[in-house]
Amino acid sequence: MQDIIEKIKIDIEPCKEDNHGWIHFNIRFEDKIIKVNVSSVFDPFDELLQWLGNIIKGDRYCSFIIDEEGTTVEFKFISLFGKDIVRIYDSKQEVYIETKIDKYYFIREFYLSFANFYNSDEYNKKENEIYYVYEELEDAMARPIFEDTIDLMLGLDKVELTYLFSYFYFEKIKYDTDEDEETNFEQFIKYAKENHKDINIEDWIFKDFNKKTYFEKVHTLMIALYYGEKDVWFRLKDYKSDLIEDYLLRTVPADREYSYREIYFDFEDSDVFYEGKGIKVNVYIDGIKIFERYHLNLNALEYSLIKEGHHPLYTCFCGNEGCAGIFFTPFVQFEDGDIIWHFYEPKLYVFRFNKYDFKNALLDLKERMLRFKPIEEWKNVLYTDFDSVGHFLE
Repeated sequence: MQDIIEKIKIDIEPCKEDNHGWIHFNIRFEDKIIKVNVSSVFDPFDELLQWLGNIIKGDRYCSFIIDEEGTTVEFKFISLFGKDIVRIYDSKQEVYIETKIDKYYFIREFYLSFANFYNSDEYNKKENEIYYVYEELEDAMARPIFEDTIDLMLGLDKVELTYLFSYFYFEKIKYDTDEDEETNFEQFIKYAKENHKDINIEDWIFKDFNKKTYFEKVHTLMIALYYGEKDVWFRLKDYKSDLIEDYLLRTVPADREYSYREIYFDFEDSDVFYEGKGIKVNVYIDGIKIFERYHLNLNALEYSLIKEGHHPLYTCFCGNEGCAGIFFTPFVQFEDGDIIWHFYEPKLYVFRFNKYDFKNALLDLKERMLRFKPIEEWKNVLYTDFDSVGHFLE
């Protein structure tokens, strides 16, 4: 084993249409490449997250295995005499590689590589990702499933539910947002009865629904909503760990100059606003999206570059901190030309940025937004219920 610390690099191959059910990736160290083939039959991503979490929690010896449908690749982490070591074995327990690692960079690369892959165009979600019935319904309604939706379903009998879910399962849902939910469901049931006449009620999960207690009906309904459209497939959408992200956000690598953090902004459509179109701007610190539940206050963000002090950087979509459950306003500190964010809620964090890099990241966001649509159109788009994106871009 070499006595130098090797950095790891993971390259994931694009998913091809004729190769669904597999993800192929290469683990690159300084002078060696290991090819790993991940099968959806033995989806290893939950075990991978657990393994990385065990390393963070201080386990001195832990391992996990990727089953390649006939061959295996085993990963072992060993912490010994102040050195962090990784060994990778093949099916015959012969060592592919044994090397010292930097724990932060090793965990970061394994975690972010697959998280970013899910959000990239190279991952063919249609062919590889399991998709639950409730997700299709939420996409069609353009809102989460609330209690009223569940109550409406619980009021149906086994025949109506069977036809309703057969529509969700077999059809691309066309949801009429001008109609109320009960009317839409009546139309779905009617359509399914006319077009899926060969359905055998006894083959479906609702066959004994009428005889069940209220709590048994709720349980049956949850199983039906969480039924996947593919029997054995990946679920990279759930590849997420608060433990790992918290570790990466709290740990500053030793080789990072002045403990600076990298910051990046992106934006996405948001349908939570009562009036008009909206967007949500996301903040990434060292590749980790922070405070996803909240809305970035762009006006406060810009003002925080001018004046040191308390700034309501994150709010509810209505623009109010308290509505979001934030009662201790973040403090923005200026020190030696740097910008330091002090967060107290929802978690205690301190992030230090080079002011020049921070301003460039914000400028890059504005340039990408203006390439996406002209400023006149942005004036009709909200980032809180009362604040226009156009004002931010002027």
